Amino acid sequence: METRIRKLYDRFLEGKATKEEINEIYDRITATPEELKEFREYEKFWEQIHKPSEEVLASLADVKATIKSYKRRRAWRFVSAVSAAAVVIAVVMFRIHTGESDPAIPAAAVQEYVVNVPAGGRTDIALPDGTKVMLNAGSRLSYTSEFNKRTRDIFLSGEGYFEVAHDKERPFNVNTSKCTVTVLGTKFDISAYEQDGEAFTALVEGSILFKTGEKETLVSPGELVTIGDKGLTKEAVDVRDYCGWTSGIIKYSNIPFSSLLKRLEREYDTHLILEDKSLGDRTIRVSFSKDDSVDTILKVLSDILPISIRKGNKVYYINQKQ
Repeated sequence: METRIRKLYDRFLEGKATKEEINEIYDRITATPEELKEFREYEKFWEQIHKPSEEVLASLADVKATIKSYKRRRAWRFVSAVSAAAVVIAVVMFRIHTGESDPAIPAAAVQEYVVNVPAGGRTDIALPDGTKVMLNAGSRLSYTSEFNKRTRDIFLSGEGYFEVAHDKERPFNVNTSKCTVTVLGTKFDISAYEQDGEAFTALVEGSILFKTGEKETLVSPGELVTIGDKGLTKEAVDVRDYCGWTSGIIKYSNIPFSSLLKRLEREYDTHLILEDKSLGDRTIRVSFSKDDSVDTILKVLSDILPISIRKGNKVYYINQKQ
C-alpha cells in the first residue's frame, strides 16, 4: 500500500478526514473488490494498534445501516449481492454542524449517511431504529448521525417503501423537495422523484400526516395523496398498484402513458423517447410480470395503443402508428 493512501486511511479512521478526502476514499474502495478488501484489512490492522477516541467511537456507533443491493439478471430478476457502495465509508460525509441541532454534539461527530440507487437497481436498508426501507431505481436516501435521538428524519429523492418501527416518542419524518410525511409506525409507499412533476404517497396500514407548504392532511389506509399541478388531492385506491414494485410487479389501473415510460426508464435503465407528445396523456391500465423484458412490455403496449417502436442502442423511439 502506498504511503499516501495509508496516511489517508489513517486520517479517516482518526475522524480527521476532510470531505474531499472521504470522497477520494469512496472512489477508491468502490473501484474494485480488491481495493475494498485492502481497506478492510487495513482497518482491522489499524484497530489493533490504535484506540479510537470516545468521540469517534460515538459517531461510528450510529453506523447501523445494512444495505443489500440487487442487480437485475434479466428484466425484474434480481441477484442478491453485497455492493461495495454499501460500505460505511462510502456513505459517510462530514458536514458543518449548524441550525437548531444539539450544540453539545461536536461538529466533527455529525455525519451524513447517503444511499444512492442506480437506474435498474434496487436496495434494501435497515435503519438504526429498526425501520425497513426498500428503495426503487434512481433513488437517493440520506440521514444524519442525529437520527433516532430526538426525532427520526430522513431525506428522500425518488421512491421508497417504508415499514416504520413504532416509536411514539420519536416521530418518523420522510422529507422530500415537495412534501413531508410524518408517521409513528406504519407501512407506506412514497414517490418523489425530482424529475417528476408530482409526489405521492399510498398508505398500506397505520396513519400518516402528509404536509406540503402550509397544507396538511391525515391519510388513512387505502388512500393516495398527491401533490402536483392540481394541488393537494386525496382519493381511495388499490394501494397494491403503488407498492407492487417491491415484489417486482408493474401494475397501474389508470396511468398516463408518459408517466409509465418514465418508470420503465428507471426500472430498466434504458431510454424511451416519446416522439409524438400527443400520446403522453393517454391513460392506460397495465400489469406486467416480473420476468417480462422491456422489449416484451413495449410489444404489449404497441398492441393496445396506436404506437410504433423503433429500437436503437439502448434507446427506443416511440411514435404514432401510421
